Amino acid sequence: MQLDLPNGTSINVDDNITEEEKQEIINNITNSPTFQKEETEKAEANVEQAGSLTNWRPEGSKSSWLYDVGVVAPYEASRKFLNSSSSLVEGLGDTLGEKTNLGGFRYGNEASNGLMEYIPYDEAIKLGNVKVLLLQLQET
Repeated sequence: MQLDLPNGTSINVDDNITEEEKQEIINNITNSPTFQKEETEKAEANVEQAGSLTNWRPEGSKSSWLYDVGVVAPYEASRKFLNSSSSLVEGLGDTLGEKTNLGGFRYGNEASNGLMEYIPYDEAIKLGNVKVLLLQLQET
């Protein structure tokens, strides 16, 4: 009989094994240092690919260059563009704020009037909960 393990693999066990014995085997395997090391390495590898479409493909397109060119490339390019643009805007906002004292806004219950409040740059850095567009001003 095949016993399925939590990591997706299977092992052969006797047909007349009880549920308690199955659970004990699973616990022994999952608590072993080698199993935990393998699972940690898999999780770390998956973190590096987070937000990426390169490993996901629809059924039937395992080697489709058309899918790569039509879907993956534009997605990856736009994702990288947005990440780079937000970093650039954040850097420019900090630099312009230092030179011009152009600050940001507080919204909602953080604002003094309950809607929106303008805060100069030097005060915004001290307060820490002020946003320029959608990015939060922070002291660097």
